[in-house]
Amino acid sequence: TSSPSIRAIVGSLVVVAVAILALGLPMTLPTMLGCAFILFGAGQVIKLCVDATIQTDIGDESRGRVFSLYDTLFNITTVVAIALAATVVPSNGHSPGLVVVIALVYLLGIVGFVLVTRKRAA
Repeated sequence: TSSPSIRAIVGSLVVVAVAILALGLPMTLPTMLGCAFILFGAGQVIKLCVDATIQTDIGDESRGRVFSLYDTLFNITTVVAIALAATVVPSNGHSPGLVVVIALVYLLGIVGFVLVTRKRAA
């Protein structure tokens, strides 16, 4: 993981996983809002890293189409994640087990991302 973008992505995912556990588990409105702020901030950092990669790696003739597709997929996955959360979270909103599972998913995402980027570098 030598590229600045790769380090920024991994760092953002680590910050989110820690924030989910540290701020999500108390299950109070202020801590959950802080967690949401960090989550969406990290998401924007990751999106900017991908945007920069697309900007440098995709030729001028197809860059617009790639950006359109990427932005559409980013927005669709955000909506799907919110809809999925609405079906899984209990009506009282209290689900510490789900918070831990989500943090673990982020940690697994880090492992998967590092493995994929190492294979590409090799």
